[in-house]
Amino acid sequence: MVGLVLTISGCVIPLVHNRREKAQTPDAVQRFSAQAQALTRAPGAPSLPDVTRSMSVAIEALPDVEDGDRMASEVRKQAEAMSQSNETDALARASLNAALEAVRRSKPRVPQADKDRAVEVAREAIQKIDPGQRATVDTAYREVATAMVVVTGGGKGAATGSELSQLVARFAVEQPDDARRTGAQAIAAMSDALLRLPLAPEHAARTAHELRKRAERLATASPLDYAGQLKDALSLVVRSLARADAQPGERRLLDEAEVAVAAIRADRPLELQQGAAQDALRLVTDAMTVSVTAR
Repeated sequence: MVGLVLTISGCVIPLVHNRREKAQTPDAVQRFSAQAQALTRAPGAPSLPDVTRSMSVAIEALPDVEDGDRMASEVRKQAEAMSQSNETDALARASLNAALEAVRRSKPRVPQADKDRAVEVAREAIQKIDPGQRATVDTAYREVATAMVVVTGGGKGAATGSELSQLVARFAVEQPDDARRTGAQAIAAMSDALLRLPLAPEHAARTAHELRKRAERLATASPLDYAGQLKDALSLVVRSLARADAQPGERRLLDEAEVAVAAIRADRPLELQQGAAQDALRLVTDAMTVSVTAR
């Protein structure tokens, strides 16, 4: 609210003008997004049925969704079925399709072009679900969550902006030749994102410049040299985010990212460890996101 005071004949009259409030992503959508980002086979991570139930609640929180209650109920039923069936991939796909339809029907709080772009990325991720390949399912959940965050006007943070999140998702499902190009593009996007993080300006600029040079070298790296150069670039990002006063959650995620990056073998071709490289890319991206919200 912006208040002004007008004085007429000794009378003080307050004039109040409404300032448009920034759209806030509903808590249910934020909770689903956080759980989707955490999807992994690691102990203590949320189970797929639990994340699917969270997704049903997020559907109910989307703005002005025609028939949204029915869609949320449908997703809840799929979540229950997951706990009692071996057809997890098919049930996940059905749940994700229902959730994405709810996103399509929702009234966006952002430009239509932003909504359309996020929906298309999520649609492509769902289409790329490969039976038996859990990573493709996790990627689809993360992209549907991102689409929900976008349409509700929530800031995804510089590190998980549209370009970087799409690149990381693509890397997970591409063939090695395409993945190598996408990985280089993701490192370049990280260099841009660093400039928008709450880091000391000189430190951010210097690190972003070094990271951009690594991205350029990565784009032309041979298959045998690629993994080592990717590891070097991701290590630089992790070091740039480290700080003594990091919050426990931020420190924990940075530690996980550091372990994931260390797991990349510099002496092995990417095609023999693409899953490990994808985990490292995702965790470093998540660490950048946390650095935005924690500072």
